[in-house]
Amino acid sequence: MHISGHGYYDRKRNIAGLMVGNEFWMADENDYRVPAVVILSACHVSPRGSGTVNIADMFVRAGAEAVLGTFIPINAKRNMIFINRFYTYIAEAQKGSRQYKTLSEMWTGVVATNAIHEIAETSKKFFDWIWGLNSKGKIRMMDFAMERSVGRLRGSTVYADTILVVKEMLHEEGLDGKFDDILNQKNYFPESLFYQWIGFPENIFLYDINEQN
Repeated sequence: MHISGHGYYDRKRNIAGLMVGNEFWMADENDYRVPAVVILSACHVSPRGSGTVNIADMFVRAGAEAVLGTFIPINAKRNMIFINRFYTYIAEAQKGSRQYKTLSEMWTGVVATNAIHEIAETSKKFFDWIWGLNSKGKIRMMDFAMERSVGRLRGSTVYADTILVVKEMLHEEGLDGKFDDILNQKNYFPESLFYQWIGFPENIFLYDINEQN
């Protein structure tokens, strides 16, 4: 189940949920059940640190095995790109891809490769360059994703690793120093790190593991 809407975090009452029209809703009723996986594309629906009673936890109580929520306000366009990539990997698994077995594994991969998209959204000039063609006629973003970055993006240093690969690509084109205002000063926000799964996404398989390859 995917819910895209406006999140609301009431700091005074320490509760977080969704705005449905002009009404606040946090799924705290007891008369319904939800699917195994719930995706919440909304701002700060599951803030942590203050013991917030929130809609993500309520969905787990209502029967969800895994719920994706957000700690903070999120950018709608970046969320769209992020979640589209998320569903693309699910679709590929349904078509036969065996790159990721579980929802947890797939999410780790999506986050690890999302840094380049977040950086691209920071600057139109960088966006145009990374989505343009290199001297071999390849789209640089595809070159980055399918070849350059493979096996080089570590979870703990994914942004630094991404920037290193991008700088190598710039160097090969004689563009050393270009986009340093973004790459060196870190004028981007690592929004994907502020999403969180609660529950057990490792228990959700993307395909039938009993199928014969």
